[in-house]
Amino acid sequence: MSIAPHAEDAFAERAHLLQHIQRLLPSDQGETSPLPADLLSYPGFISHAYEISADLAPAADLAEVRRHADASAARTKVSPCSAWAVDLPAREPHSAATLQRAIQQLDSLISTGHRVDVTIAQWSDQERRTFCAASCFLAEHWPAMLDELRHTVRQVTLLDGVGIAGFSNITAHGVIFLNRQRLRAGSDGLPGVLRLLEGLVHEGTHNRYNAADLHTPFLIPGTGAQAPVVQTPLRPDPRPLMGLFQQLIVLVRCIELYARFTAAATNGTAIQDRQAVLSRQAYEAYAECEKHRALLTDAGAQILADAFHRLNTSPTT
Repeated sequence: MSIAPHAEDAFAERAHLLQHIQRLLPSDQGETSPLPADLLSYPGFISHAYEISADLAPAADLAEVRRHADASAARTKVSPCSAWAVDLPAREPHSAATLQRAIQQLDSLISTGHRVDVTIAQWSDQERRTFCAASCFLAEHWPAMLDELRHTVRQVTLLDGVGIAGFSNITAHGVIFLNRQRLRAGSDGLPGVLRLLEGLVHEGTHNRYNAADLHTPFLIPGTGAQAPVVQTPLRPDPRPLMGLFQQLIVLVRCIELYARFTAAATNGTAIQDRQAVLSRQAYEAYAECEKHRALLTDAGAQILADAFHRLNTSPTT
């Protein structure tokens, strides 16, 4: 993986991840032959396989997963957005289960007063138009990023409520969860399309990273459990080193997004302020990662060096 988006590498990494997913499904499920691509890449199937491998009760049986996968593929084929035909689903069993696990992982924050009250929402027509406008922006101004997203993301699921702005998880790989507030103008003056773009780049990068790390680890194998828990610029609670490393890639990519948006639109104060915040957070993430360079593989060290170069040169070079 590189910080610069790369569709062909993303495709290869995802193919490797999907092979891993199929191996998680026990033979008594009757899936000894290669599965259809639409089923294998469907996030509900990925979630189903992970739940079985972890001895959890699956959110849906395999026959129901197949029905949802077929419906998802059908929706994608008739997507009205020519820039990016991706599924924008309502609530599905795997998305509901994944959200519930995400909320449970926030228990430590909830206990300190952090309010989490969020549900899966239905996309409105206006929200679909905003999504398409964001996709069209990428098609025109950052086509490499859009190409990578097409190879990485199968669904974008909308959240409604407070406490979670967005997230993704390898146990439902291929889904971006985004709060619908990210599609609206913010109190900081940023337009909804730009806020959505940042969310898509941010969570799409997490999806890409999860597949890439399974293909070519960024931490030295065997050190994950012993890796330090560190403070990160994007979370108030301490996170594993791997979480910080992901944040660094996300932040550097988002800096480039804002540089491209600035070049294509009026360079307003709100955009400049957001760029400054992202830059400060990226430098913080880099400095903390540098302290733990010895725990990185060669691939991880290359990413770290690339991040340093990009933070000290023009964001779009």
